[in-house]
Amino acid sequence: MIKSMTGYGRGEFINQDYRVVVELKTVNHKYSDFAFRMSKSLGFAEDKIKGEIRKTVHRGKVEVLLSYEYLGEKQVNVQVNTALAAEYMAKLMELSKACGMDQIPGIDLIAKQPDVIVVIPMEENRDSLIEAILASTSEATKHLDEMRVVEGRALASDILGHLGSLKSIVYNMKPLADEVPRMYKNKLEERIAYLIDSDTIGFKDRIAGEVAIFADKANVDEEITRLNSHINQVERIISSDDESVGKRLDFLAQEMNREANTIGSKASDLSITNLVLEAKSEIEKIREQVQNIE
Repeated sequence: MIKSMTGYGRGEFINQDYRVVVELKTVNHKYSDFAFRMSKSLGFAEDKIKGEIRKTVHRGKVEVLLSYEYLGEKQVNVQVNTALAAEYMAKLMELSKACGMDQIPGIDLIAKQPDVIVVIPMEENRDSLIEAILASTSEATKHLDEMRVVEGRALASDILGHLGSLKSIVYNMKPLADEVPRMYKNKLEERIAYLIDSDTIGFKDRIAGEVAIFADKANVDEEITRLNSHINQVERIISSDDESVGKRLDFLAQEMNREANTIGSKASDLSITNLVLEAKSEIEKIREQVQNIE
């Protein structure tokens, strides 16, 4: 079951001390990468959040947005970052002048800026906060995964459609490729017959030798066989229950493109060249979709 790398999920959890909301957004990425948007005071929870998400998400860039509210009555440590507040103040005044205004930002506006006032849970409250964070992260991951599965089905359907077209194109290549040596032989005979007497000793033997050399160079049976094999492998992977198959599919798409290029360079026939161009177009569409798969 393939999954898209693009999705969104939201989770919320409330216990006796905290209300935590986690939002997850994922986009395409070659590897697994995380970006956190949350209070710096929650840095201790990053690894635990990553571990929870990685149970389901194996590849892609994950943006984690986390906010929380303290509901309990236990003591907390409230800290004010005065240096950061002063920097916000200076930048807001700079913005005010740039806009042709002469307003001094109020303390309420400064206090609302990120990490100016930070509520740090006391050690005895940390377990309760971690519980709420992991629960909300788990819920967000579940919803994220549901969306990625739906997107994955759409990607699978589209890729299978292009694979069907590619199969038909490759099927039509085979008889044309088989005809190439015969057509070359006829053209060669016509050209040489025009220049010399066809009864010349060794004429037919020389023609046969040239055709044999050409037929060997222009033979694309192996390339067509490998291309069909790659197509069948992609179909099996997409139809399987395997997860995180994007890298395998990307490799196979590259191999299909390589085989198509080889066929185009070896088969000296306009009809085959046109089919190769059609095949490469379908392969490129497959590669574009594969880039979205986990």
